[in-house]
Amino acid sequence: MSHPASIGAPATRFTARQLSGLPDPVTRYLRFALSEGQPLIMQARVSQNGHFAMRRGWWRPFTATQDFSTSPPGFTWTASIRMAPMLRVHVRDSYVDGDGEMLARLGRVLTLVHERGSLELASSALVRFLSEGPWTPTVLLPSRSLTWEWVDEQSARATLRDGVVQASVIFRFGPDGAIVGVSSHRYRSVGRRQLLTPQEGRFGGYERVSGMMVPSTGEVAWLLPDGAFPYWRAAVSRLVYTFAP
Repeated sequence: MSHPASIGAPATRFTARQLSGLPDPVTRYLRFALSEGQPLIMQARVSQNGHFAMRRGWWRPFTATQDFSTSPPGFTWTASIRMAPMLRVHVRDSYVDGDGEMLARLGRVLTLVHERGSLELASSALVRFLSEGPWTPTVLLPSRSLTWEWVDEQSARATLRDGVVQASVIFRFGPDGAIVGVSSHRYRSVGRRQLLTPQEGRFGGYERVSGMMVPSTGEVAWLLPDGAFPYWRAAVSRLVYTFAP
């Protein structure tokens, strides 16, 4: 059963009343991550250091900054991946105004990838936004656009709608209530085709930042027929939030 928020004036702070009717694991998470009266996040900037695998097992270091907006949902992830001592690939992955975009350039000059405008890309980008909700935990409160469904005692499915774009992600919760993993389907570029592919992510190292419990590490893997292909892992070096008044 899904649990939409009640209709009324939009809230600007978290209250326990917002937990009414939610699946038990979601209630445990929100009590773990938020305190009564926590202001809702309007924007966030996440600075990351990590490694990206261009192919299985070939990890290259990157630095990145990810800017989130919550209403409407959106993000822009800009990264610099070091391929060799004097060679970098610059990547921008974004979801803005209902449109997804992926841009990769070698040395800021040669365009390697530039995709945008398709519903598949937009839905995949919105899946990423929702999957990374643990870094903006008030995004995971129930609302007109976000609903929760019970899966089992350790899991629940969140569905986020933004106009014609929709994303669903299953969240897994640890004994303390923290989100420890996510699973979903996203489109993956294979040649000129977009293949809907399962993926999973993990979070860890929770710390209190601006009154909220948020993870300091994350990793993501495609689940391919020949086994898991981990391709992204990072640690957060800084988190900066802008809250509703």
